[in-house]
Amino acid sequence: MKNWKKWLTCGMFAMALGTAGISGTKDVKAESVNPALLRQNVAEGEEVPQVGASSSSAVDKRAWRRINGVCYNGSGAEIPGVVTRGIDVSEWQGKINWQKVKNSDIDFAFIRISSGTDYMDKYYDYNMSSANEADLPVGTYVYSKATTTTAALKEAQLAISKMNGYKVSYPVVYDIEYSKMESLSKNQIARMTLAFCNEVKAAGYTPMVYMNTHWYKEKVNMSMLSGLDVWIASYSDKNPAPDRSVYNYGIWQCTAGNLGEGSYMRTTKGLVAGIPKENNVDLNYGFVDYTTRVTPRWSAREGYTPATEASTADISVKNGWYTENGRQCYYINDERVKGWKQINGKYYYFHPVSGNMYVNSLVKVNGVVYYVDKNGVRTAKRWVTKSRNKYYIGSKGIALKGSQRIKGKYYFFDLDTRIMYRNKKLVRNGRIFYFGNNGVRFNGGFKTIRENGVYNTYYFQKNGQAKKGWLRLNGKKYYFYPSGDKAGVCAKHTRIRTASGMIYVFDKNGVYVRRYKRK
Repeated sequence: MKNWKKWLTCGMFAMALGTAGISGTKDVKAESVNPALLRQNVAEGEEVPQVGASSSSAVDKRAWRRINGVCYNGSGAEIPGVVTRGIDVSEWQGKINWQKVKNSDIDFAFIRISSGTDYMDKYYDYNMSSANEADLPVGTYVYSKATTTTAALKEAQLAISKMNGYKVSYPVVYDIEYSKMESLSKNQIARMTLAFCNEVKAAGYTPMVYMNTHWYKEKVNMSMLSGLDVWIASYSDKNPAPDRSVYNYGIWQCTAGNLGEGSYMRTTKGLVAGIPKENNVDLNYGFVDYTTRVTPRWSAREGYTPATEASTADISVKNGWYTENGRQCYYINDERVKGWKQINGKYYYFHPVSGNMYVNSLVKVNGVVYYVDKNGVRTAKRWVTKSRNKYYIGSKGIALKGSQRIKGKYYFFDLDTRIMYRNKKLVRNGRIFYFGNNGVRFNGGFKTIRENGVYNTYYFQKNGQAKKGWLRLNGKKYYFYPSGDKAGVCAKHTRIRTASGMIYVFDKNGVYVRRYKRK
């Protein structure tokens, strides 16, 4: 990630040759480097061998890889708690094949925008557009060369302008390791960090700060940055991740990509497909999946106006559940969640405008009806009564519609409202059904229904359909009109004349009495 590592490697090689300076290094646009940086990023307990030294142990095949969901360090030891595996890149990695990177078990990448405000990374635009095309979640970073809050603010505004048009779905990072910052106080560096990160947050992006463990403990007042996510660097093939009870961080940069043979780390050449084989790459392990926290953006939020003065206010970021004005809501990086959101395996619905969580409510979204209970959780496989109307929520959490069989009984739910039919006749494609007071489809014989002030009698068969035409039952004959307004209705206390002139007589109970033909 850092130019100092390139300088460091070149400088060590130059010292080994007995030469003075590093002016001959290839196309280096870098910062002056304090020699103390040589050891700052090395994990405690590790020493940096002299140039030319090499490890006698064989390289473990699991080194810095993820196998069956388990991530390993450079010695093949398991790193517990890791949930994502990513890289960070700059022009030093050359032209990257981002589709191959994504297919190489990489979950995210950080892409350098610039070094300060005076040097733009040559591959930034290519890296962003190609990573977006590969649909790989990306964040960005600026190697800060600021020594004042005003300079840090300008770096943030540069980053915001350069990200316009690209999908950013991981944090935007303030990279602090510049040697000229070392003369500043802990509070000054913390205030610069706040100036950068507050501006990034104001634009709608998720800010983060990068530093190594030495700077975390010795150079920055971390108490001023308590609301900020941290990306921490500590390099070692042998040691585990930095103790998270000591260092509060979400991402660990675990390899120094361009410190290879003869150093305290083995080379990372060839570790990630898509990175040119002649180049190393920094590997990162994530203990937080930021795709669950970051709302992807293609530009600054509407209404953002670049600040004229740096803000060093506390950057308290809302994440998780909050109760505001008596209503529950859920935040991701200071933004209220709206619509459906899965949280800890359960689905909740938040008002599309206010973000307030729905409780004890039917929710209709895109024509589909759901129900959330008193805790706001979307339910399934249960009856729901609202305003005296009954609904049934199916196994997928969706209110059923149409004809449905539930525990061996048939019901019908309105196609639009999903309300269960009760004491109601249904005519579908000429077939007649009736659903009783409990909503169950009637199939028990005669049923008298009051319709338009008149009582009509039907006979419902075992399949639930009303009988039409003649019915012989218990030695008696009945007749049900086959069509028209009286379709399915039993002929009672009436005479019916056929086209041939035959007259059929039915008593008050609908029983066929006799027939005759009028002369």
